[in-house]
Amino acid sequence: MVNMEKSLMKNPFVLFIIPVIVCTFLGYLSNNLMNGALTGISIGIGFVIGMNVFDRKQEKDERKESKKK
Repeated sequence: MVNMEKSLMKNPFVLFIIPVIVCTFLGYLSNNLMNGALTGISIGIGFVIGMNVFDRKQEKDERKESKKK
């Protein structure tokens, strides 16, 4: 069965590929495809790393709260 509780935006691949596609498309429209692709890859990597850092911090805070109770 598919776990429907997990949001699609929690998927690291989706979080990476959306900025790559958008920035590549914007680069194509502005006649600077290579710069758009590189920017999209950079932003995508940043989103994935940021999501991982945010999730770790959230788990750490939840553990602290459960210890207080």
